[in-house]
Amino acid sequence: MRLAVLCILLLSGGLSWAVMHEYHVCITRIDHRAQTGTLEVTVKVFTDDLERSLERMGAPRLRIGDGTEHPQTDSIVSAYLGNRLKLELDGQALPPRFLGKEVELDATWCYLEFRVPPSPKELKISNKILTELFGDQSNMVHFHAGSKQQSLLMDADQTQGTVYF
Repeated sequence: MRLAVLCILLLSGGLSWAVMHEYHVCITRIDHRAQTGTLEVTVKVFTDDLERSLERMGAPRLRIGDGTEHPQTDSIVSAYLGNRLKLELDGQALPPRFLGKEVELDATWCYLEFRVPPSPKELKISNKILTELFGDQSNMVHFHAGSKQQSLLMDADQTQGTVYF
């Protein structure tokens, strides 16, 4: 009987905690656009993990993408990403510009832009997204500059890396 009730609840979505993902990963893509002098950054993160982290840091319940989203969600997410994802180009810190976000199923896509001078050489990346929440958090970073592609894998113990143009 208990098994039948559990199956019904799972199929109806009544026990969403039981089907939550068991891995913690964030994917960041950085594209250098030499013609516009920018780095276009896309961050894909599990929505429930992002909300949980922000709430533990004191944010109100955000309800990202559910139609009753908190009115300050974008500014809260922007501040979080600005604090947890830092880029330093040739020794100079780059301030992010938050462009917005989109929700797709269980993931939130966040878009940022960084202005860069011509002829950059190296980009230091610090990615601490969700490492304050999960000890097993993995943050993959994919960097594209022209035909050059580089990838980094970061975690709670290794939050920094460098890529070259």
